[in-house]
Amino acid sequence: MVALLVGACVAGAPGAPTQEPEAPVRTTGAEIPPYFVATHPGLRVSIRAPASAPYRPTILGSDPQTVELALANASRAPIALAGARVDLEVRRGAVRIPCAARNDLLVREVPTLAPGGATTLARELCSLPLPGEYSVDVLLALPEDAVFARAGSFSFVVKPVGKNVPRPVAGSIGLFAAIGGDTTGVRFTRPEWKSGAYHIVVRLTNASPNPAALPPAQVVFRVTKQGQPLACTATYDLPLPSSLAPGESAARTVPVTCLIDMRGRYDIHASLALEEEETPLADLTVEVTDNPLLYLPVIPW
Repeated sequence: MVALLVGACVAGAPGAPTQEPEAPVRTTGAEIPPYFVATHPGLRVSIRAPASAPYRPTILGSDPQTVELALANASRAPIALAGARVDLEVRRGAVRIPCAARNDLLVREVPTLAPGGATTLARELCSLPLPGEYSVDVLLALPEDAVFARAGSFSFVVKPVGKNVPRPVAGSIGLFAAIGGDTTGVRFTRPEWKSGAYHIVVRLTNASPNPAALPPAQVVFRVTKQGQPLACTATYDLPLPSSLAPGESAARTVPVTCLIDMRGRYDIHASLALEEEETPLADLTVEVTDNPLLYLPVIPW
């Protein structure tokens, strides 16, 4: 009877967890990463990404960065990779920042990962709009997958450089305003200035976890010639949506059309007027010349 009871207990007890078979002999010479994708236990992955980048006012954000997924096949069957998709979920604190990964980079990728083989997928992290620390979750879907699975994560810091960085908008918690485009340049005729050939870009970003209401806004330019008093002032309405969702940005192009037709260097003091509050944005310097060999590059915004 005792023997029968012992035998029954042993038969009904859960078995020891099955160990994953060792990876086959690899021919690439690379080590297999320890992290595996939940939907594909045989697919191992590690993430390689830069740790930081400076904020660049000319593009209103950080430079796009390359993110690499180092993949290895630890199973005994080939894994199809042709058409694999990568998505990046980016957050600044608790706020998700829209940032789609480009899956159309012209990079040659292997269509199939053989057992024991290794390869790399490269994708582009978008330009991020504000200085600060971001967390990035990397999601991967193989060709037959209907949903994405987490493949890893990394931290990324956008470092503020210089004075022309996004400024907190006065009276609006979590709302930032920035000015971008070429900060220096030249033009040589009054009609070109009047037509708005020189222009800048103003962008508002909601970095709060709540929707931000946007009342009517204006951009104010106060232009002075270096060493002389005020030359001109111009105010432009800034057409914006009524509100911005958390993490969302809105950018608008604004011409600088103060009628400057005298040679010299000019300082442009730009600010954002939102209701009764005014937020300084940046100080720009522009040179006006009659030298046809000098020109102002027109910004592609």
